[in-house]
Amino acid sequence: DSNKIYDHLASTLSELIELRFGDSPLPAVQMQAISIQHRLRVFAEWQADWVRQGWEIIRTEWPGGEAILPGCDPKLTLDGRIDRLDYNSATGQWMLLDYKAGDRAIENSDIRNADGWKDLQFPMYRHLAAEETGDAPVGFTYLRLSKDLNKKIPFQLQVERSDLEEADTIARTVVENIRNDVFWPPAELSNKYPGDYSWILQDSAFRQVLADPPSLTEGDA
Repeated sequence: DSNKIYDHLASTLSELIELRFGDSPLPAVQMQAISIQHRLRVFAEWQADWVRQGWEIIRTEWPGGEAILPGCDPKLTLDGRIDRLDYNSATGQWMLLDYKAGDRAIENSDIRNADGWKDLQFPMYRHLAAEETGDAPVGFTYLRLSKDLNKKIPFQLQVERSDLEEADTIARTVVENIRNDVFWPPAELSNKYPGDYSWILQDSAFRQVLADPPSLTEGDA
């Protein structure tokens, strides 16, 4: 029932606001609370439908089980906190979910594109979740709670088993480089800000320093 879900979420929100801002919060806080309530209403409707599809929340804010990065010698213990792990008993599927409050849409290319992985969060989380999931395949879904209430809440990543193995390889390479003190050369930097503002915000200044790092003279050492 989406109404019951919303009532619980709205009640929790009110308790948190009173705890942090007292029983007479500033108007700005009240306006933010109303905005959040609208997002929670949309989320409650999605959550109710998700449950009707057979999904059940198994873990929330979970550090996961003890896990190591496969093939890493000496071993590297993984650490993290999983927002949510769901299970569908009708299909036998597992799903890792991560909440996002931003308004920017998430695309598959933001996480993995033609050049490879850009974000290893979910691939590493699957190792932490293995205490519950075992060797079963795990899906990855972002839950976007945007201020644009018409935006679709879930975004499920489309990855293959070979993609996940590639992510493990990249993670091992990163670990090996750090252990061997390999930090140079840096990855190619792209301008962070639009062209009209880049020169004002000195977006390229760091790029110039990286391109020609200063060397220590005898007097500086």
